Amino acid sequence: MSDTEGQRVDQAEVLGHSLATILAEASMPDHGLASGSAAALSVALAAALACSAARALPDGIESSGFVVQAENLRMRAVELVDRNRDHYDAAREALRARLEDPGYRDHRIGSAMNDTLGTLGLIAGTGADTAELAANVAELATDALRPDAVSAAPLAEAGARVAVILTEANLLTTVGGEGLEAARAELAAAEASSGRAHELLG
Repeated sequence: MSDTEGQRVDQAEVLGHSLATILAEASMPDHGLASGSAAALSVALAAALACSAARALPDGIESSGFVVQAENLRMRAVELVDRNRDHYDAAREALRARLEDPGYRDHRIGSAMNDTLGTLGLIAGTGADTAELAANVAELATDALRPDAVSAAPLAEAGARVAVILTEANLLTTVGGEGLEAARAELAAAEASSGRAHELLG
């Protein structure tokens, strides 16, 4: 791990906690570590699995490009965990204020919702990129490690799917929807990569 990578990973506050703490926080309804952050974590885990398989590619295959791409995708997903939590908290507070006071008007409501939708779109895109990488690595992996690379693809696809579900749900409470079709396209790409990877298992 490079020094730069370590610094970026450390910026993700959620990774400073134990798995038990993360799961406990995710189980509380008032905590910001909600479904979007869980989707990003799923993508990060998928990228880590793809990276592991890439590092063990057979001799004669140039694996460094796959490894670098996997590490970058993992860091991107990790950063989206906290980003989603922050935007989710802001949107939830803005909507709560409007529900408590029907006359409440604040431009920050729209901004918060747009930020949330933007982050979900990034999660879907990162999931699609990770699923594609996993499928590419699976094509070259040894028989022993191919199942790990193949498994990374549907894990990344799941993150993209959750992001689309949440985008659709958020659009029920806000105006707009330009990002929905883009998110759905990312999910379709992730599905295709996942299917391609699964076929490698025969």
